[in-house]
Amino acid sequence: SVEGSGNVYLVGAGGDWALIDAGTPDGVPAVLENARALGAWPERIARIVLTHSHGDHAGGAGALQEATGARVCCSELTAAALRGDESARKRLCFHADLRLQADEILRDGDEIRLGPWRLGVMLTPGHIPDALTLLGEVAGRRVAFTGDTAIGDQGGARGVVGWLDGHWHSNPKHLLASIRRIASFRAHLLLPGHGLPIEGEEAVAASLHHCVERLERLLAIPDLGSMMPLDLSD
Repeated sequence: SVEGSGNVYLVGAGGDWALIDAGTPDGVPAVLENARALGAWPERIARIVLTHSHGDHAGGAGALQEATGARVCCSELTAAALRGDESARKRLCFHADLRLQADEILRDGDEIRLGPWRLGVMLTPGHIPDALTLLGEVAGRRVAFTGDTAIGDQGGARGVVGWLDGHWHSNPKHLLASIRRIASFRAHLLLPGHGLPIEGEEAVAASLHHCVERLERLLAIPDLGSMMPLDLSD
Protein backbone atom coordinates (compact mmCIF):
# COMPACT_ATOMS: atom_id res chain seq x y z
CA SER A 1 0.00 0.00 0.00
CA VAL A 2 1.01 3.63 -0.48
CA GLU A 3 0.67 6.10 2.39
CA GLY A 4 -2.35 8.34 2.01
CA SER A 5 -3.97 6.21 -0.69
CA GLY A 6 -7.40 4.65 -0.46
CA ASN A 7 -7.98 0.98 -1.20
CA VAL A 8 -8.02 -0.04 -4.87
CA TYR A 9 -9.88 -3.23 -5.78
CA LEU A 10 -9.30 -5.41 -8.84
CA VAL A 11 -12.41 -7.30 -9.94
CA GLY A 12 -12.73 -9.73 -12.83
CA ALA A 13 -11.31 -12.87 -14.39
CA GLY A 14 -9.46 -14.00 -17.49
CA GLY A 15 -9.13 -11.16 -19.95
CA ASP A 16 -11.79 -8.88 -18.47
CA TRP A 17 -10.97 -6.84 -15.38
CA ALA A 18 -11.99 -3.61 -13.67
CA LEU A 19 -10.57 -1.40 -10.95
CA ILE A 20 -12.74 0.06 -8.23
CA ASP A 21 -11.11 3.35 -7.26
CA ALA A 22 -7.73 4.58 -8.44
CA GLY A 23 -5.85 5.64 -5.32
CA THR A 24 -3.30 8.44 -5.44
CA PRO A 25 -0.94 9.19 -8.35
CA ASP A 26 1.97 7.88 -6.26
CA GLY A 27 0.20 4.55 -5.89
CA VAL A 28 -0.32 3.88 -9.61
CA PRO A 29 2.90 1.84 -10.13
CA ALA A 30 1.94 -0.44 -7.24
CA VAL A 31 -1.60 -0.87 -8.57
CA LEU A 32 -0.28 -1.89 -12.01
CA GLU A 33 2.34 -4.20 -10.49
CA ASN A 34 -0.28 -5.94 -8.35
CA ALA A 35 -2.63 -6.25 -11.32
CA ARG A 36 0.07 -7.86 -13.46
CA ALA A 37 0.87 -10.30 -10.67
CA LEU A 38 -2.76 -11.43 -10.77
CA GLY A 39 -2.76 -11.85 -14.55
CA ALA A 40 -4.57 -8.58 -15.27
CA TRP A 41 -2.21 -6.92 -17.73
CA PRO A 42 -3.02 -3.26 -18.34
CA GLU A 43 -4.82 -3.89 -21.62
CA ARG A 44 -7.14 -6.34 -19.85
CA ILE A 45 -8.51 -3.67 -17.48
CA ALA A 46 -11.64 -2.35 -19.17
CA ARG A 47 -13.12 -0.04 -16.52
CA ILE A 48 -12.07 2.19 -13.64
CA VAL A 49 -15.03 2.90 -11.34
CA LEU A 50 -14.65 5.78 -8.88
CA THR A 51 -16.62 5.73 -5.63
CA HIS A 52 -16.10 9.50 -5.18
CA SER A 53 -13.85 12.38 -6.15
CA HIS A 54 -11.45 12.66 -3.22
CA GLY A 55 -7.81 12.59 -4.30
CA ASP A 56 -6.97 9.43 -2.37
CA HIS A 57 -9.57 7.57 -4.46
CA ALA A 58 -9.62 9.37 -7.81
CA GLY A 59 -6.18 10.98 -8.01
CA GLY A 60 -4.60 8.09 -9.92
CA ALA A 61 -7.42 7.78 -12.45
CA GLY A 62 -5.70 9.73 -15.24
CA ALA A 63 -2.44 7.77 -15.07
CA LEU A 64 -4.29 4.46 -14.80
CA GLN A 65 -6.48 5.31 -17.78
CA GLU A 66 -3.38 6.19 -19.79
CA ALA A 67 -1.71 2.91 -18.85
CA THR A 68 -4.74 0.71 -19.47
CA GLY A 69 -7.04 2.45 -21.94
CA ALA A 70 -9.88 1.73 -19.50
CA ARG A 71 -13.17 3.62 -19.43
CA VAL A 72 -13.62 5.85 -16.38
CA CYS A 73 -17.05 5.43 -14.76
CA CYS A 74 -18.41 7.61 -11.95
CA SER A 75 -21.38 9.57 -10.68
CA GLU A 76 -22.55 12.66 -12.56
CA LEU A 77 -21.21 15.05 -9.92
CA THR A 78 -17.81 13.31 -9.87
CA ALA A 79 -17.67 13.55 -13.68
CA ALA A 80 -18.43 17.28 -13.57
CA ALA A 81 -15.65 17.91 -11.06
CA LEU A 82 -13.16 15.84 -13.03
CA ARG A 83 -13.81 17.72 -16.27
CA GLY A 84 -13.27 21.07 -14.52
CA ASP A 85 -16.79 22.31 -13.83
CA GLU A 86 -16.18 25.07 -11.27
CA SER A 87 -19.54 24.79 -9.51
CA ALA A 88 -19.03 21.04 -8.99
CA ARG A 89 -15.44 21.54 -7.85
CA LYS A 90 -16.52 24.20 -5.37
CA ARG A 91 -19.30 21.99 -4.02
CA LEU A 92 -16.85 19.13 -3.46
CA CYS A 93 -13.90 21.30 -2.40
CA PHE A 94 -12.02 19.63 -5.27
CA HIS A 95 -8.42 20.87 -5.23
CA ALA A 96 -6.66 18.25 -7.36
CA ASP A 97 -4.99 19.28 -10.60
CA LEU A 98 -6.57 16.27 -12.29
CA ARG A 99 -8.71 16.97 -15.36
CA LEU A 100 -10.36 13.99 -16.95
CA GLN A 101 -13.35 13.28 -19.16
CA ALA A 102 -15.45 10.46 -17.70
CA ASP A 103 -16.60 7.86 -20.22
CA GLU A 104 -19.69 6.61 -18.41
CA ILE A 105 -22.06 8.31 -15.94
CA LEU A 106 -23.44 6.02 -13.24
CA ARG A 107 -26.87 6.75 -11.76
CA ASP A 108 -28.80 5.24 -8.90
CA GLY A 109 -30.23 1.87 -9.96
CA ASP A 110 -27.85 1.38 -12.89
CA GLU A 111 -26.12 -1.95 -13.39
CA ILE A 112 -22.51 -2.15 -14.48
CA ARG A 113 -20.46 -5.11 -15.65
CA LEU A 114 -17.13 -5.59 -13.90
CA GLY A 115 -15.40 -8.54 -15.52
CA PRO A 116 -17.87 -11.44 -15.42
CA TRP A 117 -19.87 -9.87 -12.61
CA ARG A 118 -22.76 -7.40 -12.68
CA LEU A 119 -23.02 -4.94 -9.82
CA GLY A 120 -25.75 -2.46 -9.04
CA VAL A 121 -25.07 1.22 -8.49
CA MET A 122 -26.40 2.95 -5.39
CA LEU A 123 -25.80 6.67 -4.93
CA THR A 124 -24.80 7.09 -1.28
CA PRO A 125 -24.23 10.77 -0.44
CA GLY A 126 -23.27 11.89 3.04
CA HIS A 127 -19.51 11.68 3.42
CA ILE A 128 -19.43 13.76 0.24
CA PRO A 129 -22.35 14.47 -2.15
CA ASP A 130 -20.95 12.53 -5.14
CA ALA A 131 -20.36 9.17 -3.41
CA LEU A 132 -21.62 5.87 -4.77
CA THR A 133 -21.59 2.24 -3.62
CA LEU A 134 -21.47 -0.90 -5.76
CA LEU A 135 -23.55 -3.90 -4.66
CA GLY A 136 -23.79 -7.32 -6.25
CA GLU A 137 -22.91 -10.98 -6.22
CA VAL A 138 -19.28 -11.89 -6.87
CA ALA A 139 -18.25 -15.55 -6.88
CA GLY A 140 -21.43 -16.51 -5.04
CA ARG A 141 -21.19 -13.90 -2.28
CA ARG A 142 -23.09 -10.64 -1.86
CA VAL A 143 -20.45 -7.92 -1.90
CA ALA A 144 -20.59 -4.19 -1.11
CA PHE A 145 -17.87 -1.81 -2.29
CA THR A 146 -18.61 1.14 -0.04
CA GLY A 147 -15.78 3.64 -0.58
CA ASP A 148 -15.71 5.99 2.41
CA THR A 149 -19.45 5.80 3.06
CA ALA A 150 -19.11 2.88 5.47
CA ILE A 151 -15.69 1.69 6.65
CA GLY A 152 -17.12 -0.34 9.50
CA ASP A 153 -15.42 -1.98 12.46
CA GLN A 154 -11.64 -1.62 12.15
CA GLY A 155 -9.51 -2.92 14.99
CA GLY A 156 -10.75 -1.37 18.20
CA ALA A 157 -12.83 1.26 16.40
CA ARG A 158 -16.49 0.44 15.82
CA GLY A 159 -18.66 1.87 13.05
CA VAL A 160 -16.05 3.96 11.29
CA VAL A 161 -17.35 6.26 8.54
CA GLY A 162 -15.51 8.65 6.25
CA TRP A 163 -14.59 12.01 7.73
CA LEU A 164 -17.34 14.60 7.88
CA ASP A 165 -16.28 18.08 6.81
CA GLY A 166 -18.34 21.13 5.95
CA HIS A 167 -15.96 21.99 3.11
CA TRP A 168 -17.11 18.80 1.34
CA HIS A 169 -20.79 19.51 2.13
CA SER A 170 -20.81 16.41 4.33
CA ASN A 171 -24.32 15.64 5.53
CA PRO A 172 -24.70 13.17 8.44
CA LYS A 173 -28.45 12.81 7.82
CA HIS A 174 -27.84 11.77 4.23
CA LEU A 175 -25.00 9.48 5.33
CA LEU A 176 -27.28 7.78 7.86
CA ALA A 177 -29.88 7.13 5.15
CA SER A 178 -27.20 5.85 2.76
CA ILE A 179 -25.81 3.38 5.30
CA ARG A 180 -29.29 2.10 6.11
CA ARG A 181 -29.82 1.47 2.37
CA ILE A 182 -26.54 -0.44 2.17
CA ALA A 183 -27.47 -2.50 5.24
CA SER A 184 -30.71 -3.62 3.56
CA PHE A 185 -28.61 -5.42 0.93
CA ARG A 186 -27.36 -7.86 3.62
CA ALA A 187 -23.87 -8.22 2.17
CA HIS A 188 -21.59 -11.13 3.02
CA LEU A 189 -18.46 -9.05 2.35
CA LEU A 190 -17.91 -5.33 2.90
CA LEU A 191 -14.98 -3.83 0.99
CA PRO A 192 -14.40 -0.28 2.26
CA GLY A 193 -12.29 2.54 0.85
CA HIS A 194 -9.86 2.30 3.77
CA GLY A 195 -9.02 -0.44 6.23
CA LEU A 196 -9.58 -4.17 6.03
CA PRO A 197 -12.45 -6.13 4.44
CA ILE A 198 -15.23 -7.26 6.76
CA GLU A 199 -16.36 -10.83 6.11
CA GLY A 200 -19.50 -12.67 7.14
CA GLU A 201 -23.10 -11.49 7.00
CA GLU A 202 -23.33 -11.05 10.76
CA ALA A 203 -20.05 -9.12 10.98
CA VAL A 204 -21.05 -6.83 8.11
CA ALA A 205 -24.49 -6.23 9.65
CA ALA A 206 -22.89 -5.44 13.02
CA SER A 207 -20.41 -3.03 11.44
CA LEU A 208 -23.14 -1.15 9.58
CA HIS A 209 -25.28 -1.06 12.74
CA HIS A 210 -22.35 0.48 14.59
CA CYS A 211 -22.02 3.09 11.81
CA VAL A 212 -25.69 3.93 12.26
CA GLU A 213 -25.29 4.21 16.04
CA ARG A 214 -22.28 6.52 15.62
CA LEU A 215 -24.25 8.87 13.36
CA GLU A 216 -27.32 8.80 15.58
CA ARG A 217 -25.15 9.85 18.54
CA LEU A 218 -23.67 12.66 16.45
CA LEU A 219 -27.06 13.91 15.33
CA ALA A 220 -28.33 13.86 18.93
CA ILE A 221 -25.83 16.58 19.93
CA PRO A 222 -27.74 19.84 20.55
CA ASP A 223 -26.85 22.71 18.22
CA LEU A 224 -24.68 20.47 16.08
CA GLY A 225 -25.00 22.91 13.20
CA SER A 226 -23.28 25.70 15.15
CA MET A 227 -20.55 23.40 16.47
CA MET A 228 -19.54 21.91 13.13
CA PRO A 229 -20.14 23.45 9.68
CA LEU A 230 -22.01 20.42 8.35
CA ASP A 231 -24.92 20.29 5.95
CA LEU A 232 -27.89 19.23 8.05
CA SER A 233 -30.61 19.49 5.40
CA ASP A 234 -33.03 16.58 5.03
